[in-house]
Amino acid sequence: MSKARKYGMIRVMSRWMDVVPQIFGAWRVLAGYAVVLTVLSAVLGRWSYTCSSGNGGFWCRLSERGDGLSIGLAILWLVCAFCFYCLFARDFYDNILKRRTFRLADIFVVSKQRLAAVGVFLACLLSVFVPCAVLLYILNPMHLPIWHGANPDWRIELIYYTVAFIATAIPLLIMRCAAGVAYYFNEGQIPFRKLYEATFNRAYAGIFAFLLLSLLCVNLHIGVIRYFSRLAATHNLLITAVATEFGNNLVMLLYISLFLALFQAEYLVIKEQEEVSAAEDAAVALEAQEQEVAAAAKPTGKGKKSAKKKKAQRKAKQMREEGEN
Repeated sequence: MSKARKYGMIRVMSRWMDVVPQIFGAWRVLAGYAVVLTVLSAVLGRWSYTCSSGNGGFWCRLSERGDGLSIGLAILWLVCAFCFYCLFARDFYDNILKRRTFRLADIFVVSKQRLAAVGVFLACLLSVFVPCAVLLYILNPMHLPIWHGANPDWRIELIYYTVAFIATAIPLLIMRCAAGVAYYFNEGQIPFRKLYEATFNRAYAGIFAFLLLSLLCVNLHIGVIRYFSRLAATHNLLITAVATEFGNNLVMLLYISLFLALFQAEYLVIKEQEEVSAAEDAAVALEAQEQEVAAAAKPTGKGKKSAKKKKAQRKAKQMREEGEN
C-alpha cells in the first residue's frame, strides 16, 4: 500500500522537528507541573540530590528514616508522580492543540476525561516498563541462573524462552504503534489496526526514533545528574535542595514532552498520508467514472461490426434484385 511505503524515518523526524518548537509555547504547563512536583517532593521528603549523601540538613530527616514510613512515602510519591506525568500529557496536548489556555488550577481538576487520560497513558507506560522488568529479571543470573547452563527439563526452558520473547515483543509493538497516544489525545480513540497497517513494512521508523530519543535523553540526564550533584555538594542549603529538585522535575517533564512531540509527529505523518491516499482514491474513482461515461457514449466494436454486416447484406440483396431485373 502506498501509505506504508511513504511512512518513513526521515518524514517522522522531519515532522518531529516541526513539533518540538511548540514545547516552548507550552512553558506554562511545564513550569506549573514542575512546581507541583517539587512541592510534592518537599511534603513527602523525597529529595533527589541534597539528601543522597547522608549529610543533608533538617529537610532530610523524613527521607533518612529507615522505617516503613519512609518506604511508604516513597511509594506514595512514585504513584502521585506517575499520575501527574499522565495529567501533564493531557494538558500538554491541550496546549499545543490550542483547545484551551492552561491555568495552574487545572492541574487539580478532576473529570472523567482526565481520569481516562491518566489510565490510557499509564497503561502505555506500564506496557513498556513491566515487560522490560520481567525480561531483566529472567536474564539476571542472581534470580534465574539460566546463563549457568540449560535446564534439564525442556519444558521449563520453553517457558523461559516464551516469556522472554513476549517481554521483548510487547515493548517493540508499543514503540511501533506509539502514535496511538497522540491518536487518543487528538481523536479520543486508539485505532490499533489502522496503526499496524500504516506502519506495515516500516516498523523500524517508530522503533528506531523511540530508541534514538531515549538514548539522547539518557545521555543528557547523565550530565544533569552530575551538575546537580556537584551543586548540592558545594552548596548544602535548603534553597539548593528546592532549586535542584525543581530543575530535575522540569528536565523530566521536558523529556516527556520530547516523546509526546514524537508521537504527535508520527500521528501527523499518518494523517497526511491518509489524506493523500484518500485524494488518490478519489482521483482514480473519478477517472474510472469518466471512462465509463465515455465508453457508454461511443458505439462498441461489436455494434460497428453488426452495422457493417447489415449494410453489406442490404447491398448484396440490392445487387441480386438488379440482376434479376
